[in-house]
Amino acid sequence: MSSEPGVVLVTGGASGLGREIAVGLARAGWRVGICDILDDDLEQAVAEATKAGTCSGWHADITVAAEVERFVEAAEQELGPITALVNNALYPVEGFLLDLAEADWRRAIDVSLTGYFLCIQSVGRRMRERQYGRIVNMSSGSAERGIPRTGAYGSAKGGVNSLTRVLAVELASSGISVNTLTTGPILTEGFKNLAKSEAGIEARRRRVPVGRLGETADYMPLLQFLLSPEAEWTTGALFHVDGGANNAALVQVVEE
Repeated sequence: MSSEPGVVLVTGGASGLGREIAVGLARAGWRVGICDILDDDLEQAVAEATKAGTCSGWHADITVAAEVERFVEAAEQELGPITALVNNALYPVEGFLLDLAEADWRRAIDVSLTGYFLCIQSVGRRMRERQYGRIVNMSSGSAERGIPRTGAYGSAKGGVNSLTRVLAVELASSGISVNTLTTGPILTEGFKNLAKSEAGIEARRRRVPVGRLGETADYMPLLQFLLSPEAEWTTGALFHVDGGANNAALVQVVEE
C-alpha cells in the first residue's frame, strides 16, 4: 500500500472537532469526504477544507443505513477507493439519567454508536475486498468515568470502545486496523455550549493536569499515524490525547 494519503471519510465533519479533523487531513494531502446533517455548517466546512486541499461533502444521517450507503458510494465515485474512516459524529445530550427523555437517550445511542456501526459496515466491506483499511473511532473519557449528566453519551462511547476491540480482532486478517482516539477538552463551539460560561471553561481547564485546553496540533499527529500504512500492527488500542485528564483524580460534583 502506498504511503501517500488516500481517501478518508469523516462523519460529523461539519463543525467542531470533526471540522478540525477534516481540514487537518485535507491539509496533509488526504482526499476528504465529509457527511453531516447540518447543511449550512457542512457547506462552510467543505469550503474551509477545500482551501487546504481536496474535500467534498454530503448530507447524510448516519443512523439510517440507506443514507450511509448512498454517502459512501457517492464518495467513492467522486474521490476514489476509501482507505480510511474517522467516525466522529455525536449527539452530546446532557441530563440526569432518571430525568432523561427516552427520545434523547435513543438519539444519543443511535448517532454515537449505531451510526458508527453502520458506517463501519458500509466502508469495512469495501476495505475487506481490497484487504486494506484504517478505521479510527472517536470516543470520550466519559465512557470510563461516572460523570454526572453524561450517562447517555458515555454509554454510547463505552459501546464504541467495545466495538473497536471486537472489530480489531475480526478484521485483523483483512489488513484493516481499528483503533479508538479520545481527546480531552478542546475549545470548540460544542465544548463552549456544554461549559455554558467562561467559569465553566476555566473549571474544565483546571481538571487537565497539563494545565491547558487541547488544540488541533495535540491530536493530529497521532490520528494521522493511525490512518497510515505504518499502523498495521497497531489495532484494537485506545489512545487518550487529553493532557492527562482521564488519568487524573477527577471529581465532578453533581451541583457543578
